[in-house]
Amino acid sequence: MEQNTNYEMCRKCGGVCCKEGGCIYSPSDFKIINFDSLKKILKKGYISISGQPYTCLINNNSWSYILYLRARNNNSNIVDLFPIGEPCMLLTQNGCSLNEEQRPSYGLAVKPTKIGGPCESRLTVRETFEWLKYSDILEKLIKYYTGRSLKEELTYQLMEKLILIDKINLEDLNEMQKIFYSIYFNIIENKPYYSSEEVKKFLLKL
Repeated sequence: MEQNTNYEMCRKCGGVCCKEGGCIYSPSDFKIINFDSLKKILKKGYISISGQPYTCLINNNSWSYILYLRARNNNSNIVDLFPIGEPCMLLTQNGCSLNEEQRPSYGLAVKPTKIGGPCESRLTVRETFEWLKYSDILEKLIKYYTGRSLKEELTYQLMEKLILIDKINLEDLNEMQKIFYSIYFNIIENKPYYSSEEVKKFLLKL
């Protein structure tokens, strides 16, 4: 994957994009991917199991959730399926605390284009689908850490966010984020869910 580092511009910017959340890892960032190897990596404390909800992948009345690993945000857990937008915990006054070999590929692929952002993201939806090959491992890890299946944990974490929004005024949570969580709660409650395995089978037919 192409790297687009520009340390001078990022230094002047102060890492605005990093303050919005940790970057996504590519499967190619890891030499071995299995349950035990990822558990050891997660134990280091700076990576979360996260992902992205998608609608209409299979039909216009459905939703799915594609799992991946990302650099962990401040105040986030190992399983962080609906990140609020906290800064990446790896961001320091001198930039990322990881060297280039350790950083997420999708972060290195972002092209710095403007001080204060937004920068040019080279990440496409299709690239996140690379993680589908390992979805069963990530789902087993979610079960290991939370005691719940992916579908159960999605509902649980989204309910937590909505309860938090109702109870307190989060300054860091803008109106668009509140709408986002509400929309996805309605989708989860009212639209049919397709598992990662079903999405994989569907994409193989394309």
